[in-house]
Amino acid sequence: MKNNRKSNYTTRHTYRTAARRQQLHYRRALSAAMILTAIMAIVFSIGALSTRAASSVIKKKHYESVLLQNGDTLTTLSSEYRDDEEQTYDEFVSDVCSANDLSDPDTIHEGCYLLIPVYKVSK
Repeated sequence: MKNNRKSNYTTRHTYRTAARRQQLHYRRALSAAMILTAIMAIVFSIGALSTRAASSVIKKKHYESVLLQNGDTLTTLSSEYRDDEEQTYDEFVSDVCSANDLSDPDTIHEGCYLLIPVYKVSK
């Protein structure tokens, strides 16, 4: 009878030890996976920030003096000089009016000069 008890104890002890080892192995693998995921997230975030910073272009607003030709309107000038990324049509017209002291945008005439806002890449 004593011999049988030892055998049961040894079997249970071996099973528990194996289960603990397996649990420990699982925890280590999970921890390693989480650490690796965190490192990869940090590396990709830094890479995305440096790419975004390198690809951003700084544009500054400059003014060009333009001689108005027959048929020129603010709409035609807008399509030729306006940068869609920097300003809307209404902002363009407002900027032209304020730069040239125009109270009415329809009062431009052939032969006059207008200051037109132009966005250029700064060096």
